[in-house]
Amino acid sequence: MFLIDVEDVIDCSYVSEGLLNVIFGFRNNHELYNGKVLRIRKVRTKKSSSNGSSVSSFSSSEEESVNDILLKQTNYSEIIVSKLIGEEYMAPMTETVEITKEALEKLQDMLDSSFRPNKHKKSRINMGCTVALMIPNSTNSLNFNNYKREAIKLDTPEEEKEEVDKNKKLMKLSYILSKLTEENDLCIEIKPKCGKLCTSPLIPKESIKFRKCRYCMHQQLKLEQNEINSLSKYCPIDFFSIEEPIRIQEAITNLFLNP
Repeated sequence: MFLIDVEDVIDCSYVSEGLLNVIFGFRNNHELYNGKVLRIRKVRTKKSSSNGSSVSSFSSSEEESVNDILLKQTNYSEIIVSKLIGEEYMAPMTETVEITKEALEKLQDMLDSSFRPNKHKKSRINMGCTVALMIPNSTNSLNFNNYKREAIKLDTPEEEKEEVDKNKKLMKLSYILSKLTEENDLCIEIKPKCGKLCTSPLIPKESIKFRKCRYCMHQQLKLEQNEINSLSKYCPIDFFSIEEPIRIQEAITNLFLNP
């Protein structure tokens, strides 16, 4: 298994992150890293009551199982998914690599100094990891922010002070995508979430679970907990309404408006 040490991550840069993982890209052209990114597990943190320092909100037993989780994810992709959809439709192989604590600490320093979404600032790299995933980079390093600024200039000063409507947002998005795709390939990941209502006979019939999907209920919870500023109009049930194309189109539009 290949070993990632602190010297290997000096030229890394923060790419993106989700709830459980953070992605770093390699800026050098070494043949081992070319066209790949590093995917590392995270943990949420909480303030210690004694000294105010940040500590992991997971137990040590959970941290110790992270390596097993990553190995299982790799095996699942190679053994199960490839057989279900066909190896010809699979991305190049994901590689499990060892990583030193010093390398993780260096990457955490980069993460601390990076511009991150507010919702992810309570998480940090899991220092209990000894393995990470080296995966194919399906995106290009595009200057998205420049095109975004150009699109904002399409508004008049009066419009900038007001909440732009759906058509205005879509026009901006169309402009950005047209610029990005002029000379580059564009990779878009869609995570549709769970699109079904509760059918369990064990749940009371008056429960909201029979009327609202899990995603929409979580949106309401996040709003009440001040994790988001507004509710998304996207609903995965619309996305999976294969007999109603209008609902599918509306779902995709709402995904663009609130990704």
